[in-house]
Parts: sequence; structure tokens; C-alpha cells
Amino acid sequence: MALRSFRIAGQKGLKLAECGAVPSLMIICGPNGSGKSTLLYALQTRTATMDLDAGSTILYQPPHRVVRRQSVQRRYLSGGAIGAFGDFLTGTSVGAFEGLQIPYPARTPDNVDESGSTLKFVLGKLENRRQNSLATRLDNAVAAGLETLALGDLGNVYEPLARLVRRLLPHLTFLKVDFTQEDNIRCIFRRQTSDEPAVEIDLDDLSSGEKAILILFMPLIEAEIIRNVESVVSGERAALVATDRVFLLDEPELHLHPDLQRRMLSYLRERAAEGGVQFILVTHSPTLLDGAADNELFLLQLAKAEGLNQLQQVATSAERLDGLRELTGEAYFVTTGRNIVCLEGERQSPSGRKATDVGLIEVLHDRASRYTFVPMGGKSQVLHAVTRLRDSLPPARYGVAVVGLVDGDRGAGAAGAVSWDCCEIENLMINDDAVVAGVLELDATKGVTPAAVAGLVATAGADLREEEIRLRVQAAIGTAVFRPTGSTVAELRQSYKDEADRLAASLTDQRYAEITQAATTVVDGLLADGSFRRRFRGKRLLRSVFNRLGLVLNQA
Repeated sequence: MALRSFRIAGQKGLKLAECGAVPSLMIICGPNGSGKSTLLYALQTRTATMDLDAGSTILYQPPHRVVRRQSVQRRYLSGGAIGAFGDFLTGTSVGAFEGLQIPYPARTPDNVDESGSTLKFVLGKLENRRQNSLATRLDNAVAAGLETLALGDLGNVYEPLARLVRRLLPHLTFLKVDFTQEDNIRCIFRRQTSDEPAVEIDLDDLSSGEKAILILFMPLIEAEIIRNVESVVSGERAALVATDRVFLLDEPELHLHPDLQRRMLSYLRERAAEGGVQFILVTHSPTLLDGAADNELFLLQLAKAEGLNQLQQVATSAERLDGLRELTGEAYFVTTGRNIVCLEGERQSPSGRKATDVGLIEVLHDRASRYTFVPMGGKSQVLHAVTRLRDSLPPARYGVAVVGLVDGDRGAGAAGAVSWDCCEIENLMINDDAVVAGVLELDATKGVTPAAVAGLVATAGADLREEEIRLRVQAAIGTAVFRPTGSTVAELRQSYKDEADRLAASLTDQRYAEITQAATTVVDGLLADGSFRRRFRGKRLLRSVFNRLGLVLNQA
């Protein structure tokens, strides 16, 4: 690798970020304000302490990239200090070039970067050189007295660009750079989809995502194109001059569909494996984070403690990274920089219309955004995840705490977990005024009052009395795991009967009576003092109230 290590300290939001072994593909994630763009810019301007091979080139793509439509005139394409798109990406300005209209030349993280607007200009320069090389070869052939000129060995100098387009944008084909209108040259592609006939389209008229791919990867292929152009005169292809490059990409996912992001990540790996180029990118994309390998993924956390390295590898092995993804569903939960709350509840609403527990928390508490809530399913999954995540994300290293939040029906039951002071989160919504507001939102013709709602809630509680007693009896008795045995139907049936008899004999009639009486006393007490609003199943209470008002809640 050209860049082996770096250390950045005291720059904007970065107190300290260092890496002693930079991989060939480094994917850095983290919350807004942690200093990701600052890190890349420090590497670009070489204000970081770096172990970098002498002669290496640093290419930089800032976060706020634009592609301004350019009317490129051929008369400006000869000579000039800029010979390749990569030349723009090594500098800090794209201004003061004749024939280019660049209103915002500075290339910094806090400015609009116009380097993409030079793409047609650069392709035009390449085509101008190609045509000049063809003319030179023809003149040399005439001067040598050749009656014919063999053109079969010229090949397609733009094959590297055509190959890139086939790889990442297979619905496009690069055709040519067209000088028919010398005051407004065109770079022509053919777009072919399954449902529409093929059409020819200029570079300026490509989609933002298609342009983004060309801007991102032109620096990787243009050396090959330039080599091909230079070989036109001699007819012999020269060897590529190997130049180590460090390519810094700030949010490369901009404008790209998730499927294209996945293909782009695969392409980055392939190019890095070929050698000669090293990628360091920062991203907020869940697609890229979930596709990252353990040796590629790093977290840049907010500065919290003096002397704490803000840049940490998320997992030190593929097994641990897979474990994090399995626990949280998606790797990006770990990268928010906020304390993680593993929540008992659905990971997502099956229908997409029903409010999830996370959504309810965000509505009920204005400080919910300070935490990252990860729905885990049932209580056992929450407790398992808390234990595993605490082991994988020690606070001393990552500055992130992990806790569990479970329903209050059976308590927390493990270190690191707490429970609601009510049965379910929906119990917090059983407020007479709030229910009235919800009813009127659904149907403004309903003449309901807080007093009427209070009566409906009381009725719903009374209707649920027997069910709540049964739930408490079940909790007191507990559950049992049974594995039937036998090789015939009769033996299997007998094993079920034997187990049922054993379970029935394990508790005396007196003990059954004590359990049911205790549950009845608790439930009747909750109904008498009104605390059933918090201790009965909140979902059932709310559904009963709305059903009685003729407003059937979505059951999905």
C-alpha cells in the first residue's frame, strides 16, 4: 500500500484519529460531525502525519460534487497544463482554465466541487490528441511512400472507458467523442433498456447516477486511454507507467441506487486487489456498510475523551462482524455514535402502516433521537443481544453504551436491561385527552369526550379481567420444554400422555387454587384502583376502545 499509516490531531472535530495499518480498501463510517470529511481533507492536503511512499499521487473527491453542463469548444482543447481528469483531482482548485466556466473553483469539503464539470473537456482533449495522432501517422505513412495504411492495429483507444461502462452501467454503451459541432462537442453514449428502443444520448443528458460513476472512476482508467492514444502514432502499445495512487472518496454513494452501490463496492475491491491504487472512503450508506468486510470497516466516533483514538476498526474478524450484523440486523446501527438501546418489539411493521415501538418512542419523547433504538423481537433476543454487544463494543474503546429495554410484564431479568414501568409501551398512550385527539384525527364526526373515553377504558378493562388472570396464572406456573419419544404412533401418543400426567401431578390442587386466587386478587386490585391502565396489555385496551367507537385499528 502507498499509504501505510496516518495520524491526525487537533483539526476541527477531530481530536485524534490514527490508523497504524491502512488496508487497500478502507471504509470509514460515523455520525455527522465526527470529522470524516476533515480526515480525508487532511490526507489530501498532507497536513496529517503520514507514512506515504514517495512519488505517490493522492486523488480527492470532496462530498459536494456537481456536474455542470458545459459547452466545450474544440479550439480550447490543444495544449494547456491539464492533460487528464486525475490532474484536477490532485489539486485544490479547478479555476483559471481557458474554455471552462467554473464559478466555484476551490475544492474543499465545505464548498461545491466542480471537478466533475471538467469531464467533457478532458474527454475532448483526449479525442483531439487521438485525431492529431491519427493525422501524424497518416503523414508518416505518406512520407514513407506507403500506398496503404493498416488501421486494423489501432484498436479502440476508449476501450477502458467502454469496459468500465459495461461493468457498472451495462444499459449504456460508450460510442464516441463527436466534433461535428466544434463550438459544442458531444460525448455520445447509447442507452438501451429492455422496454424501449436504443437512443443516443450526450454526456450532459445522462442521469446524475450515471455521471457519478464516470466522475468517480475516470481517474482509474484514463492512464490506459492516454497510453492507447499515444500508441496510435507508433502502432505499438507502450507499457503503463505504474504510479501508486491513494484515492480519497467522500460519500461515493451519492446519486447511486443500492444495487449500483453494491456493484461499485465489488469494483473497488477488484481495483484495489490489482495493486497500484488504494481507496479510503467515508460513507453513510447502509448498503456499503453491510457489504464491507471486517478488515475494511472502521468507525469514526465523536470526540469524547482526550487522548481517545476516534477511529476504530468495527470488528477484528469476519466472525465478529457477522455477529454484529446478525444481532442488530444491519451494521450501520453500530456506526451512529449514539448509545444503543436494544428494544423488545418488532424489527419493522409487516404492513409498513402500523407504528412500531421505535416510532412510538420517538413520538412520546423528544429526546429519543439521542439514542439508537434497535428492535430485537422478544425479550430473550434482547437479553442475548445486550450481552453480545457489550462484549463486542466495550465503552472504553468505542465510547458507546449498550442497554436493553423490555416490556414490564415480567421485569428486566438481566444485567444491562431495564423494563418499562408499565406492561407495554402502548400503556403510555392511554390518556383520555390523547385518545380523544386520536379519534377525531381518524373521524372528525365522532362526538367523543374525555369522560366518555374514561368509561370505555374502564369497560375494556373489565372485559379483559379473565384474560389478565389467565396470563398471570400462566406466568406463575411457568413453561416446560417437552421432547416426545417413540418409534410408533402409539409410543409417541403415550409419551405425550405421560408428560401431561407428570406436569399435572407436579402441582397439588391447593397450589393451583393459591395461584389462581393470587392472580385474581392482583387483577381485581388493579381494576379497583385504576392502575390496570398501566398493568393490563395496552394493545388490547386501546384496540377495545377504538373498536367500541367503530374505528377498527390496523391489526397488521
